[in-house]
Amino acid sequence: MGKRDRAGKIEARKVGFREPDLGYYYIVTDAVETEPNFLNGVKRNLPEKIRGRLVIRVKSSKTYDMVDTILEDISKSPIIYDPWIVFDRDQVKEFNIIIDKAKRHGINAGWSNPCIETLFSSYFGKSPSMYDQNNCIKEFEKTYLRIAGKSYSKNNKNIYDELIENGNEKEAIKIHKTKYKQYITEGKNQPSEMIGVSLLYKLLEEIGDKVSKNSH
Repeated sequence: MGKRDRAGKIEARKVGFREPDLGYYYIVTDAVETEPNFLNGVKRNLPEKIRGRLVIRVKSSKTYDMVDTILEDISKSPIIYDPWIVFDRDQVKEFNIIIDKAKRHGINAGWSNPCIETLFSSYFGKSPSMYDQNNCIKEFEKTYLRIAGKSYSKNNKNIYDELIENGNEKEAIKIHKTKYKQYITEGKNQPSEMIGVSLLYKLLEEIGDKVSKNSH
């Protein structure tokens, strides 16, 4: 594994690569449709003038291999990455353990509890705190049909575009930021305890701040 720079990002052993000055986000998810579609939508919507300066790469891997996949790929690359794993609690028995492992290796964890649809709902001002993934998805389906006027599909490649067109990303970030802080205040520090929270808000907030400061 490579060394870290002052910002805590993981640096490969090789040198000489010209880095994107606004960051290179390397995101590994255990999903093959919903999360990649959402994240690639974030990538597509970057303003033209900062593309190349801020890079987003998305890759799929098995749930229990995500951290190792990142570490292996980084060890072979000359790039300084800002690494993330993105996954749902769903039925993952070692949910907290995977997140802790990522943190130990300097990898950000954009987890959702119970599923990414809890984040999607927040684009429309909703903040469902449902332990069960199926109920969470069903609740979002109702909201999506009512507001977007179409049925929700987990393989919708344009899901991000439709969320920002019909909803409010800043409000979604605010909702999850507030709920996350509330859980911490209550002494609930384990991600598995934080029902209705998606830490993907941190990634969206960080990218949004860079876009806002550099696209004018």
